[in-house]
Amino acid sequence: MDSLIAANTKFCFDLFQKISTDDCRKNIFFCPLSLSAALGMVRLGARSGSARQIDQVLHFNELSQNKGNEPDPCLKKAEQEVPADSNLEGQKEVAGPLTLQTESSKDESGLLSCYFGQLLSKLARIKVDYTLSVANRLYAEREFPICPEYLDGVIQFYHTTVESVDFQKDTEKSRQEINFWVESQSQGKIKELFSKDSINNETVLVLVNAVYFKAKWEKYFDCENTDDAVFSLSESEKQNVKMMNQNGLFRIGFVDELKVQILELPYTKGKLDMVVLLPSGSADNLKALEEDHFDTGWKKLTEEWTRRRV
Repeated sequence: MDSLIAANTKFCFDLFQKISTDDCRKNIFFCPLSLSAALGMVRLGARSGSARQIDQVLHFNELSQNKGNEPDPCLKKAEQEVPADSNLEGQKEVAGPLTLQTESSKDESGLLSCYFGQLLSKLARIKVDYTLSVANRLYAEREFPICPEYLDGVIQFYHTTVESVDFQKDTEKSRQEINFWVESQSQGKIKELFSKDSINNETVLVLVNAVYFKAKWEKYFDCENTDDAVFSLSESEKQNVKMMNQNGLFRIGFVDELKVQILELPYTKGKLDMVVLLPSGSADNLKALEEDHFDTGWKKLTEEWTRRRV
C-alpha cells in the first residue's frame, strides 16, 4: 500500500503543476486520492494502450517497484494462491470471489485494486472522527453489457457500484439521477455536477468524481479572534482579509534547502492533520516552491517532515 501512496503523491504534484500553469493566481482545490481511485476503477477494466497510458500518468506502473520491508499482503496472497502459469479460469477456481485480487503478482491491475481496497478500508475505519464522502461511481447505459467480474471488483475494492441508467431513451432523468446522488453525497454542496446538454443519448458511460470532507479542529479557532490583516498576493500586491488566529503548541518545522516553514494543524483525536507550507521571505517565493519538481524539492520536503515526526 505504501507504493500506492507514493504513486498518488507523485500524481498529486504532477496534476497541481499542470492545472496551475494557466493561472498561477487562482485558488486550486482537489483531492488526488479521490481522483486516482476513480481512475483506478477505469484501470480495472482497461487493457493494452489505454491501461499503459493510465499507469504512466498516475504512476501506477511503479507499484511493484516500491516494495517495502514489511510483508505485502497483496503480493503474499497472490504468490500463495495463484500458480505463476495459471490461466484466468484456473484462478477463478482457486481464488473464488477474490479473483481480481489474486491474479499473478505481475498483474498491475489486480495489485492496484488490492492496494486501493486496503487504503479505502483504512480510511473507512476512522471515519467516526470526521465526515469523508468519496463520491465515485460509474453510470452505464443499460443496453451496454458489463462483465460481472468487473462489477464485483468495483464493489469489493473501490467500495462503490456501477449503476444502470437509460441514457438513450431518458437522458434527462439519468442526468437528474446522477446529480441527485452527488448532491446527497456532498451534503448539498454540489447541486448540479452535470449541466443540461452535458449528457446526451449517445452517452454510454459516465464516471462521477466528487468529494466532501468535514472535521473539527483538535484546537478550535475562536470566531472572536478573527481580525482583518494584510495578506501578500505578491511582493507588490497586498490586500486586507479576514484571518483566524489562536495561541497554542503545534508541530512546526523549517526546511533550509527549500526555505519553507511547515505547520501541522491536527483535527480532532489527531488521526488527520492539515499541513500548511509557507515560504519564508518574499511572497514571490511561493511560485518557486510550487514549481519545484517532486523528485527534488517536494520529495526532500516530504522526507524531512516525515523524519521529524518519527
